[in-house]
Amino acid sequence: MRKILKGWKNNYVGLDCTLVSVSNIFSYYGLKYSPDLLLGIGCGLSFIYLNRTKPMSKMNLEGIIWMVSGKTSDIHRHIAVNLGVHYHEETHPSEDAAWTYLKWAIDRGRPVMVKINLYTYADCLEGFNLYRSDQSLDELNSYLTERIRQDPLFKNNYYHTTVVVGYDEEKGVVYLSENFFNNIQEVPRDLFMQAIRGTQNKPFYTTVDFFLPREPFPLDVAIYNSIKMNVFLMKNPPIAEMGIPALYQFLHDLSQWKELIKEERVLRDSIYYMAGMSTQVTGGGMYRKRYSRFLALVNKQFPAFHFEKAILRYKVVSSVWTRLLKMLLQAAKAERPEQILQSAELRALTDILRREEVLALEDLEKGCRSYETKLGA
Repeated sequence: MRKILKGWKNNYVGLDCTLVSVSNIFSYYGLKYSPDLLLGIGCGLSFIYLNRTKPMSKMNLEGIIWMVSGKTSDIHRHIAVNLGVHYHEETHPSEDAAWTYLKWAIDRGRPVMVKINLYTYADCLEGFNLYRSDQSLDELNSYLTERIRQDPLFKNNYYHTTVVVGYDEEKGVVYLSENFFNNIQEVPRDLFMQAIRGTQNKPFYTTVDFFLPREPFPLDVAIYNSIKMNVFLMKNPPIAEMGIPALYQFLHDLSQWKELIKEERVLRDSIYYMAGMSTQVTGGGMYRKRYSRFLALVNKQFPAFHFEKAILRYKVVSSVWTRLLKMLLQAAKAERPEQILQSAELRALTDILRREEVLALEDLEKGCRSYETKLGA
């Protein structure tokens, strides 16, 4: 029998699977917060740099050569905390337990966010053009899709987020709200359950359920707390692979990649992959641009914050990241990548980012102080 959540709509679409998923779940419950707004409320401004060749802390980097991300993986947890929303995140012991929970939730009118292993889920991605926002990167898009299928690194480290909104046991299908589409998608149950089983380095059968209160925290208070927390986490990250320390290390390592990795193929492959993912999906530049949009929304709705300088600075930072990543793509294709990696132009871009990323955090602090002053008045 076919069961789909009554009244469910994919009100938001976009590249960021987690933010779009949470926005659509909140919208289903009557709280219409856009992905850009939730990026800010979730302390989404971050920087993560993992380098297996010389890890900065004792965290497990098995299977990872390089990973660069512009946002934190804890974003859905920060969203819940800052808005006063209860969430239940559970790792189920077996496929049967996970399936029973999903059916229980749908039968009670509750959408469930799940984590999916991209390596296993790749068969569904042929119709999901993840990177269709930029037609000039067709070659890169094809390359990344093949990497998902062929590279064992994906088996253990990369996941996608989607929302279960229905099922049909007789037909053997699950209905999903995918961040790429306006319409609900249908996937085979067996493939779906295999994909949510997880990986060696990620929890198996992980589900996230949100329970919204009648009155979440006031939006301006949630915004203020999230920005203060975000600035603190950037300056004082829990591990060295995050925040400003990681950003500085990444910018320093760029010119040394030729020495870090001696094997030419691995060097080119890793630079190409990292730059492509950063440009299209998780990169610092894209999230800086989106964070400036979040600040613009805040300024419009709550003028007491005064984030004008921060908005402009993050737009500049975003454009510099874009220029840097394009140079990395050129380096991956060049006969002598070190000529680009060690060029004066690339060094100039890294110098700008070192300076402007810190100044942008100071602009955020000034905007929060302006809000505090208005409250005091």
